[in-house]
Amino acid sequence: MVDFNKTPYYDDFDENKKFLQILFQPGRPVQARELTQLQSILQNQIERGGAHIFKQGSKVFSSEVVGGQQSYDSTGIDYIKINTNDYQGNIVDVSNFVGKTIRGHEVYNENVTGTGYVVAATANASGDPATLFVRWEGDINF
Repeated sequence: MVDFNKTPYYDDFDENKKFLQILFQPGRPVQARELTQLQSILQNQIERGGAHIFKQGSKVFSSEVVGGQQSYDSTGIDYIKINTNDYQGNIVDVSNFVGKTIRGHEVYNENVTGTGYVVAATANASGDPATLFVRWEGDINF
């Protein structure tokens, strides 16, 4: 960490002093030290707000910073409740389905046609069966 409490900044901000604002005197020039103190107070408040909202290590997407992008599109999303036990009784991890393409007749029965892309999955929770969230491609015929 860089020590800013030396020339040319003289930033002696101390959170324990509980200073929340800097007052300026009318008719007197603003000093660089006062501006530095304002920056430190604001940075401290932003850090506390971020620590309250985000967990340490959480990804925060910003197209300007890391080239990432996050979007939400619920149109055309359907869900399928599934049994998480395979034919031998082993528990299947539904997260393995995310990103996979499935065919309608594999999920429902032989009379269903069409394919879908699994966009998300949730495990069994409070008696609710596991769920696959699917974006169907083309027409699905039941």
